[in-house]
Amino acid sequence: MSAQFFVSDATADLKRSHHHGDKEDGVAQVIGLRRLYCIRNGVFLLVDVPALDVDTKKSELILQGWLIEDDIPV
Repeated sequence: MSAQFFVSDATADLKRSHHHGDKEDGVAQVIGLRRLYCIRNGVFLLVDVPALDVDTKKSELILQGWLIEDDIPV
Protein backbone atom coordinates (compact mmCIF):
# COMPACT_ATOMS: atom_id res chain seq x y z
CA MET A 1 0.00 0.00 0.00
CA SER A 2 1.55 3.31 -1.02
CA ALA A 3 1.07 6.43 1.05
CA GLN A 4 -0.77 9.39 -0.38
CA PHE A 5 0.33 12.95 0.33
CA PHE A 6 -1.60 16.17 0.00
CA VAL A 7 -0.45 19.73 0.56
CA SER A 8 -2.74 22.55 1.60
CA ASP A 9 -3.50 25.48 -0.71
CA ALA A 10 -1.45 27.83 1.46
CA THR A 11 1.64 25.66 0.97
CA ALA A 12 1.02 25.36 -2.76
CA ASP A 13 0.60 29.16 -3.05
CA LEU A 14 3.88 29.66 -1.24
CA LYS A 15 5.70 27.33 -3.64
CA ARG A 16 4.15 29.10 -6.66
CA SER A 17 5.34 32.50 -5.40
CA HIS A 18 8.91 31.20 -5.14
CA HIS A 19 8.80 29.87 -8.70
CA HIS A 20 7.72 33.26 -10.01
CA GLY A 21 10.56 35.15 -8.33
CA ASP A 22 8.44 36.75 -5.61
CA LYS A 23 10.79 35.64 -2.86
CA GLU A 24 9.91 38.47 -0.52
CA ASP A 25 6.18 37.81 -0.89
CA GLY A 26 6.72 34.10 -0.24
CA VAL A 27 8.71 34.76 2.91
CA ALA A 28 6.07 37.17 4.20
CA GLN A 29 3.41 34.50 3.68
CA VAL A 30 5.11 32.12 6.09
CA ILE A 31 5.40 34.48 9.06
CA GLY A 32 2.79 33.61 11.67
CA LEU A 33 1.80 30.28 10.12
CA ARG A 34 1.37 26.96 11.85
CA ARG A 35 1.85 23.73 9.94
CA LEU A 36 -0.48 20.89 10.86
CA TYR A 37 0.63 17.35 10.05
CA CYS A 38 -2.50 15.22 9.69
CA ILE A 39 -3.26 11.60 8.84
CA ARG A 40 -6.49 9.76 7.99
CA ASN A 41 -6.81 6.24 6.58
CA GLY A 42 -3.19 6.15 5.39
CA VAL A 43 -3.40 9.58 3.74
CA PHE A 44 -1.03 12.31 4.94
CA LEU A 45 -2.08 15.96 4.78
CA LEU A 46 -0.05 19.12 5.43
CA VAL A 47 -2.10 22.19 6.26
CA ASP A 48 -0.58 25.65 6.71
CA VAL A 49 -2.86 27.89 8.78
CA PRO A 50 -2.49 31.45 10.09
CA ALA A 51 -1.66 31.18 13.81
CA LEU A 52 -4.85 33.02 14.78
CA ASP A 53 -7.01 30.41 12.98
CA VAL A 54 -5.22 27.26 14.13
CA ASP A 55 -7.73 26.16 16.79
CA THR A 56 -10.68 26.56 14.43
CA LYS A 57 -8.88 24.66 11.65
CA LYS A 58 -7.88 21.86 14.02
CA SER A 59 -11.49 21.44 15.12
CA GLU A 60 -12.63 21.38 11.50
CA LEU A 61 -10.05 18.74 10.56
CA ILE A 62 -10.87 16.57 13.57
CA LEU A 63 -14.58 16.67 12.67
CA GLN A 64 -13.59 15.47 9.18
CA GLY A 65 -11.82 12.48 10.76
CA TRP A 66 -8.22 13.70 10.55
CA LEU A 67 -5.78 12.91 13.36
CA ILE A 68 -3.49 15.88 14.04
CA GLU A 69 -0.04 14.30 14.40
CA ASP A 70 1.85 17.55 14.97
CA ASP A 71 1.45 21.33 15.01
CA ILE A 72 4.63 23.28 14.30
CA PRO A 73 5.17 27.06 13.97
CA VAL A 74 6.62 27.83 10.55
